[in-house]
Amino acid sequence: MIALEDQIRGCIAGGLQGKPPAYGSEQLTQLVSYVTSLSQGKPLDMGGKPQ
Repeated sequence: MIALEDQIRGCIAGGLQGKPPAYGSEQLTQLVSYVTSLSQGKPLDMGGKPQ
């Protein structure tokens, strides 16, 4: 499992060809908060079948 912080930093560095915000920075914290807010109340699909 990859942490959301790592995913965000990877997208900025790779996909956007930018300099990712440092771990613990205000910018990264704000991005994590924003992305997390988008998923509030949404079901999680972890793959597989319910048991």
